[in-house]
Amino acid sequence: MRICLLAPADSYHTAKIIRFLVKDGYDVSICTFHNASYPGVDVYYFKPKFEYLSKFNYYLNVNNIKKIIKKINPDIVHAHYVSSYGLVGYLTRFHPLVISVWGSDIYDRPRNPIMKSFIKKALNEADAVLSTSKTMAEQTKKFVTNKEILVTPFGIDPTKFYPCADKKSNKFIIGTARILAPKYGIKYLIKAFAIFLKEIPDAELCIAGEGIQKKELISLARNLGIINKVRFFGYINPNKIPEFLSHLDVFCMPSIKESESFGVAALEAQACGVPVIASAIGGLHETIIDKKTGYLIPPKDPAAIAEKILFLCQNPKIRLSMSESGVLFVKKYYNWLNNIKKIEKVYYSLINKRF
Repeated sequence: MRICLLAPADSYHTAKIIRFLVKDGYDVSICTFHNASYPGVDVYYFKPKFEYLSKFNYYLNVNNIKKIIKKINPDIVHAHYVSSYGLVGYLTRFHPLVISVWGSDIYDRPRNPIMKSFIKKALNEADAVLSTSKTMAEQTKKFVTNKEILVTPFGIDPTKFYPCADKKSNKFIIGTARILAPKYGIKYLIKAFAIFLKEIPDAELCIAGEGIQKKELISLARNLGIINKVRFFGYINPNKIPEFLSHLDVFCMPSIKESESFGVAALEAQACGVPVIASAIGGLHETIIDKKTGYLIPPKDPAAIAEKILFLCQNPKIRLSMSESGVLFVKKYYNWLNNIKKIEKVYYSLINKRF
């Protein structure tokens, strides 16, 4: 089967999909505006002509992508992120077309009336629409008429994410690994950590990631007088994330926007045996079992974060129970290989309809 992906080639999630498809013997090509290379995959990279009008570049290249698709002659075109690659897929008029919604494309982008209209057309013309979570599937239904939204979670690879007993520090370590942007609420975690330190002064907060808010977050830690207790790791290669997680006692996701559509980071932490404290928003309701694999708390509430961190610190038996439950939960419901096979079934069902 020949699959043509329209997707950000440099995305961690795209990489997982490509690796599976290639390993399973599919002929895979990708048209992308985000360059990366993969063994055995034809990558058609369209370098943006207008750096500050990134969305405009998608539409400028529709005809070029149509030519590539005609050359490839795929059995399926699968576009990821409806407000960009999904619209390109729709404009190529190729069928069968699968569109996957990822998060902000369905929560944030449709606020623009013109974009909302295009998104509706693209989703309704697609032969299949996939969502990474049940929560986002419900949101997507607002734009779709008489079409089932299939839930195909990102999931995690249990051969890479698993508990590691070799924790090298006796300190209680809290961590997070996100893009350092306001919507992920990391400033509330830093404030919570300052509260927590009053009770447990020999603790550490580890923050992995880069982003526009980094200087602000460093300044906040400095102003709170805790900069010597907070480690900013910067960008960590995805392959190194399991190692980062293995040193943590608690993982935190204090996001503040509903566009937190799934929360794969929560699954990665739980798969590594780390309880998760997260905001009770969006898809995080699905990826964390409240009071069993972690805690769901109100967003923008440093006191609530600090309270749960302290409770887990002072109750190692409960922390261990959550750790064990989290590992089992992820293995049962979010094994990546099982989840991507759902996508595979979609491909075959669409091809069978053609003949």
